[in-house]
Amino acid sequence: MTVEKILNDFLDCISKFDRVVIKPSSKNPNRRNVYVGSSKKRWMQIDIRETNINICMDHNHGDLTEEDVLLTGVPNKRSRGKNGFNFKVDSKNFDAVHFTFYENDPFDFGRKEFWDFLDKHYKSYLRLVKFR
Repeated sequence: MTVEKILNDFLDCISKFDRVVIKPSSKNPNRRNVYVGSSKKRWMQIDIRETNINICMDHNHGDLTEEDVLLTGVPNKRSRGKNGFNFKVDSKNFDAVHFTFYENDPFDFGRKEFWDFLDKHYKSYLRLVKFR
């Protein structure tokens, strides 16, 4: 699977959520920013690398746990050449999940467990930005 295919599969997946807006970064041609509606705070930042994509997804503090992410089937430690994630907690503002997906380690974004996670994450982001 190529990096472009990984990116397109992921973008197809998140574009199914209501009011998602995907914008190329004006400062970095290898970055996509994902917003919901006209919110000023982005939901996701996607960085495109030579052999992988990195995705940072922001959500409301305390709404999700590392266990929620583990249910997706993505390993909880990122390492070179292998898919993985890190879970960041920042009690003052918001929490985030950082995914890395490599072209030599295919992942099915259509998995029910991944969709369930994205749905929960999306709803948490909406609470974070107080979007109705």
